[in-house]
Amino acid sequence: MKKFNEIIGKVYGIMMSVSFFGGIVPLIPFIVALIIGGPTGEVISVFLYKQFYPWIIGIGSVAVLVGLIHSYIGDALAKKEKKNESDQ
Repeated sequence: MKKFNEIIGKVYGIMMSVSFFGGIVPLIPFIVALIIGGPTGEVISVFLYKQFYPWIIGIGSVAVLVGLIHSYIGDALAKKEKKNESDQ
């Protein structure tokens, strides 16, 4: 169970990093779209809003779920170890 918790922890960290950087990366195209303006800037902004951000939000949501599972398993393991120590 410890090995599974470690793997879940690593998956959580990777997913949160992807979500974090996925939220920051579009800053440059948004600034470029703001500078360009007009229909071209609108196309860039709409693409990011409708095609890119839903994926990043989905990854972030799944990452939160994985993090909750990781916390729950880690807490259960800690309580189990503490109980084993008190039994001895």
